[in-house]
Amino acid sequence: MKLFAYVNPGLEQLAVQEIKEVIDVNAVASEQAVEFDASPEEALKLLFKGHSFIRICALVSKSMEPALNTIFPWNDFFVPNTTFKLELKGIQGEEERQRISKLYFAPLFSELKNFSPKVDFKKPQITLFLLYNNQHYYLGVDLAGFDLNSRYYRVFTSQASMKGDLAYYFLRKAEIKPKQNILFCWVKDGTMAIEAATYLNDLPVQSPRQQYSFSHFPLFQSLSLPTLPEKNNIIHSVAESLPTFNAFRKNASIAGVQNLVKIHRYALDELELKFEKEEFDTVFFYITKKDENKINELYYQTNSILKKKGKVIFITRKGLDLPVPSNSTLLLREDVQRGDSTYCLWMMQKEILSS
Repeated sequence: MKLFAYVNPGLEQLAVQEIKEVIDVNAVASEQAVEFDASPEEALKLLFKGHSFIRICALVSKSMEPALNTIFPWNDFFVPNTTFKLELKGIQGEEERQRISKLYFAPLFSELKNFSPKVDFKKPQITLFLLYNNQHYYLGVDLAGFDLNSRYYRVFTSQASMKGDLAYYFLRKAEIKPKQNILFCWVKDGTMAIEAATYLNDLPVQSPRQQYSFSHFPLFQSLSLPTLPEKNNIIHSVAESLPTFNAFRKNASIAGVQNLVKIHRYALDELELKFEKEEFDTVFFYITKKDENKINELYYQTNSILKKKGKVIFITRKGLDLPVPSNSTLLLREDVQRGDSTYCLWMMQKEILSS
């Protein structure tokens, strides 16, 4: 089965890597689109365990001009009286969107006439997803029917929340690994720590209790959900305020990782007292504007609890110029654009100072 994944800008190569890791399949990336071949079983496994995707679709048609120009096994996905909608992405302007929609609707109804389908824009059984990435038009049958990166567990959020695929991108940049001691500080709603817990323990990042479009596909009727491995990679997280602590704890419970994330409520200046000296391999800080006056204390505490050659990762707003401590090396600084917001990723390594 030919498929394509829709991803955020800059995550294309990470998606290629993740497809290889999860289902051992090679993929080809272009702007915000990643193409690959997989069985229905592999596609389902990727949907539940993949972190970097917004949509995963069975590929119906790919063309440089808007047109339905291929033969597709519709009977694998549609049954009589199926409801569906056409969702467009990457096509700007209402007039252009209407024009493109008309070019697809007529041939779609011709192809689907034996199923007597009905259009339903509110609660369709199937979503046909049309992506234009400035190179090609990709039409696909969306396996989920919703944005995978929004994450079902993000119920209790804050203004500083980030979506799951972005949090995962930062984790993979830090090269976290199982069995490492990892600490997340100033966790906000806990998305980054929850993504780490699911990734390090090879757990699904999507809920089996959600309603998915694939449940209506005849091709998928005999498939079962991925089995859960038994791993026990524990990570630590610190929240300073009670509302943040409670929000994170509730989100972690919804995600089913409450036993894999130890959530502490400590002030910044307590870290050296609550944790062992040089305990952690990697420490993450998500710094918002209200935290910027604590940078010096942050460096002091991190130096105490971080192992030699350990990494500290800072996620900051654009425009904040972090000084690099004398006992550290700046490994990476990268700007990541998401909508109207720009995140800055800083990665530093604690060095072994000669005596």
